[in-house]
Amino acid sequence: MRNSSNIEHLKRYSNYVAWFTWVPIICIFIGCFSPLLFYFFNIQNIGLDSDNYSLFSSYVGFDTNTETLTWWQSALATCIDTLPIVILLYGFYQLRLQFICYAKAEYFTVNASNHCYNFGKALVAWVVLGVIFEPLLSLILTLNNEEKFINVSLTGDDIITFFPALCIMIIGRILLKASQIATENEQFI
Repeated sequence: MRNSSNIEHLKRYSNYVAWFTWVPIICIFIGCFSPLLFYFFNIQNIGLDSDNYSLFSSYVGFDTNTETLTWWQSALATCIDTLPIVILLYGFYQLRLQFICYAKAEYFTVNASNHCYNFGKALVAWVVLGVIFEPLLSLILTLNNEEKFINVSLTGDDIITFFPALCIMIIGRILLKASQIATENEQFI
């Protein structure tokens, strides 16, 4: 009886987490428009940044006058800034799907394992693209300036996010292998 109660609690908590993942998904979706609003309409704050830091845009910290950017610079900068946001959105959607599987008591299934792996993969891609795109974006934004520069950085936040993301990917693959073994064992019984 106690085991059944624990499973029901786990299913209920997984359902709560699945619903709670809508919060970051909606915030990140809204953040997808931040680069577009900045590079084309010079709207710098949509309420999702603080103290010269924005989760959604790499332009914060650059001395950028969007009025001097050509249309192709604005379009390219928007794409470069939006792609990591869309990848992060995909990652949180995969996390939501993973907890939906758990809410159905599908713990060791191929679907749940793949969602875990895809969430980790999206986080890894988000970090790597952030590091790669920052120099490219800084060059594009300063092309019209007399002094052009390339801003390269690898922060502690990048490293701290990369390591758990990589671990989540590996855990996803381990869960996949465990679910395959469990399926094979069920076929023998």
